[in-house]
Amino acid sequence: MISGKMRIFVGLFKQSIVCRRHSFVKNDVFRRHSTPINCYSTRFDGKLTFDQFTSLRKAEARKSVLIHLASRARLENGLLNICTQHGPVKQLFTYTLSSGDHMLIEYEDRDSLESLMKSACHFSNLERIPVETRVLYYTGSTGSLQKKKKQNRQNLPLVSMAGQDKDRSEDGLQRSLQKAESISDQMSLVHRHEKLSDLHARLRFFVCTVIEEMLSGLFPHTLVSPFGSSVNGFGKKNSDLDLNLELEDLVHLKKESELKFMTKKRLNNERRFTQGSLEIVHNMLKMFVPQLSNLVSILNARVPIVKFYHQGADVECDLTMTNRTGTLMSELLYVFSSLDDRVKDLVFTVRKIAQVQQLTRSDPGPWVSNFALIVMVIYFLQTSSVKILPSVRALLKNQGHPETSSIRLNMTEPSPIITNMKLLPFPDSKTNSGELLREFLEFYAGFDFENRAISIFEGQDLSKPDFSPIYIENPLERQLNISKNMNSQELGRLCKLFKTSLMELVLSKTVSASWGISSLFDKDLNHQCLCDGKNVPQMWQIFEPIKS
Repeated sequence: MISGKMRIFVGLFKQSIVCRRHSFVKNDVFRRHSTPINCYSTRFDGKLTFDQFTSLRKAEARKSVLIHLASRARLENGLLNICTQHGPVKQLFTYTLSSGDHMLIEYEDRDSLESLMKSACHFSNLERIPVETRVLYYTGSTGSLQKKKKQNRQNLPLVSMAGQDKDRSEDGLQRSLQKAESISDQMSLVHRHEKLSDLHARLRFFVCTVIEEMLSGLFPHTLVSPFGSSVNGFGKKNSDLDLNLELEDLVHLKKESELKFMTKKRLNNERRFTQGSLEIVHNMLKMFVPQLSNLVSILNARVPIVKFYHQGADVECDLTMTNRTGTLMSELLYVFSSLDDRVKDLVFTVRKIAQVQQLTRSDPGPWVSNFALIVMVIYFLQTSSVKILPSVRALLKNQGHPETSSIRLNMTEPSPIITNMKLLPFPDSKTNSGELLREFLEFYAGFDFENRAISIFEGQDLSKPDFSPIYIENPLERQLNISKNMNSQELGRLCKLFKTSLMELVLSKTVSASWGISSLFDKDLNHQCLCDGKNVPQMWQIFEPIKS
């Protein structure tokens, strides 16, 4: 009896994969819209280039101050009054960590911030180190000045994170998914749930500017810039903060004058210079910058780094030096994430499924990385039946870069990849996110990983140059495989997940508490192949209501 049902089940399931192009909004989840294939428009809706985006965030951070509160109860009658005495407040956030209550304040202008800083003082004990940073502590005491100006306090744009944090819990996500009307809506919910909030983004740039100010005495034009997930458009809450230190920006590097600064000569060995510089920075951070802990230098790594935890921002940080490749990669991914909202919906959903099913992990190993999953999504959207994203080569040509087989544009004097967002080929396709997810799972469930390599630079598959289980070309350094760490077992698990997830999406009950992608977040989701008979009754129960 079981074997007969199984044959029917497998046959119908294969037929649904090959022929099925409809679905359900609770009965039409993967609705396909009739649109021309591979059509782009050149519309521009105010999107920022990568440089514009990071410059805007840096400007916000440089007008901001982070204050640790002794008592939230005294916030209303004390600190808010003090804030407005020094100038207009543009944005204000309150949030609670295990270390206590905090407030991040952005002023309308830098002068207001400097006025506040001048009003602060040090603790009177002799054990303190007299450094001044934009990280303050509010003791809660009130003086005559605060009382006098209490009635003049402006109507502050206060954002409390207490309710938002509750909404971003895993239980809150599951409740929202159950109420959604379609898989596309579910994917948008996952994106909003998982992405970096405005506060978390602000805190990360704040950390950058605090370190910049610490180093500015010796290096007045130093730049500390975030790269990686914090700025590439695919950042997740609780992800680490990757930082790149440049001792001099390119503007001042090109400056000409008859007067020259006397300096020490730089070491000829670039790696030794980087190691020595990061060791000094490590000691300065450890000795003088407040709210940093767990500082560790890993100077003999392939890319030397200084690791630390920022208590006020609640983020683990990795500081590298002159990592221009990381910045270029961040810009490239940022551009792809900006072209269409469905790109982010698909990336966040695929990563969430892989995380819940324990295919990705925070520690290094032979499993698929989040970066590899992002590139796989981009490649699929370049080659799907409705092409949503262009190849990297097409992007370079679009921006007027010379014809090249590499994106490594002058790494000693890097220029932005994208300088004019108006020229970008924004897709006109209306295919919904739910349909794209189904096509993505189907695409990689049948991809020839044994013989073909993935290239987002060319936007097509290439012959594999080696015998790695999976080959995903690095678009910046095309001779490198970004998935070289993966072994055959992990690739098999990944492919099995794609097949099982596809089956669950097509056959999940739409009237149950767990339907659509919420069924893929079930930690008991079985990864067995379709031909594994011992799981047939459970799968048949999912299939039967649709059959009838």
